[in-house]
Amino acid sequence: MLAPPMDLTSIILLAVFSAAALLNLAQLLFYFINRSVLRRTGRRAEVGAWPSVDVCIPARDEAANIERCVRSLMAQDYAGEFRITVLDDESSDGTADIVRRLAAQDARVRLMDGRAEPLPSGWVGKVWANTRLGRAAQGQWLLFVDADTFFDSNMLREALACAHQAADPPVGLFSGYLRFEQQGLWEGALMASFFASQHMLPLPLALGRKAGGPAPGHWHLFRRETYERLGGYAKVWDKVLDDMETSALVNRAGLATRLLPLERWGAVRMYRSFGEIWWGVQKSIGYTLQKSWLNALCLVLLMLVSGVAPFFAPFLAAWRGFSAPETLPGLTSLCAILLWRWLIQRDQTGPWWGWLSHPLMAIFLAANGSHGVAALKFGIGVVWKGRRYDGKRPPAAPNEASRANGTE
Repeated sequence: MLAPPMDLTSIILLAVFSAAALLNLAQLLFYFINRSVLRRTGRRAEVGAWPSVDVCIPARDEAANIERCVRSLMAQDYAGEFRITVLDDESSDGTADIVRRLAAQDARVRLMDGRAEPLPSGWVGKVWANTRLGRAAQGQWLLFVDADTFFDSNMLREALACAHQAADPPVGLFSGYLRFEQQGLWEGALMASFFASQHMLPLPLALGRKAGGPAPGHWHLFRRETYERLGGYAKVWDKVLDDMETSALVNRAGLATRLLPLERWGAVRMYRSFGEIWWGVQKSIGYTLQKSWLNALCLVLLMLVSGVAPFFAPFLAAWRGFSAPETLPGLTSLCAILLWRWLIQRDQTGPWWGWLSHPLMAIFLAANGSHGVAALKFGIGVVWKGRRYDGKRPPAAPNEASRANGTE
């Protein structure tokens, strides 16, 4: 006996929930693929003589974070020689005074004054700071970390041991996702989105893209000779998405970008309020969407279909009946997204309730992405730590670019 034809409502609901089920099951599959990849990259290799390492920290108005960051690095049990250099990027909150006090306690800590070479026209502030830090570094390996990170005492030792694994093609950039320290409602509900982004695609595919892949800028490790061969951060001098652009630079040079399981060895607290999360995400998401209305619309649809709609499935099943055609894909999509978010919260040691806040995170990303594209399209931009990012950066003067590359 033939089933009765479906009405228009059933067809629409079946299409939406089927799409959500496919998207969320794919993300769950990608999660397990990527965890397998990270288990392999997290294997230690034998290291004969431990190489020297320069840890480079750009810091602008980081008084709330810098001491915890530097002290965690001072406490590393690394057997090789290493030093910690902080570039104070014209801070107004006493960041430099904190670093001076720490430098007086430990000769490995050094402070650079950002005012000695002011930000050139057109440059992104963090990129200029990292460029200067890279020029001053002397170690065999260069590790660039953000000032809001902090680490377990074994981070340097474990990371360098993993970085010594043989690889083909050779690895040009090591990066990874730290644990996100999450305190309070907004951090617990929204910050997992950063960690979740590494599971949007299988890592072998995402990291091999010529346009760059996920390589979070809060932790970048290079061999010195590789960094110099690439031209350093000066090659991405005007890029707000400097982390993805650096990964693209590495990939175009025929080298690989490799993510390490950094959540084992350290954490980061990027933002402390809803306002900081909103503007912190906004300064990059518009560029991620390539300032495109079409891409913004796709993000909105993706978030609503895969992140919000599944949470209505139980209510629709109770209302329309469990035999309704959309019930099975709807409940399947809900189970997939809840399991995916629970696994991410577990990896991130986030609050137990964070996985239930997924619709809030999806709505936040849809709204933020749309606003980010609009802000860039209309030249409004976003102000972050006193600097405006509006997508209309002027070109750098030739002498400034050549000086940054060390060719002048």
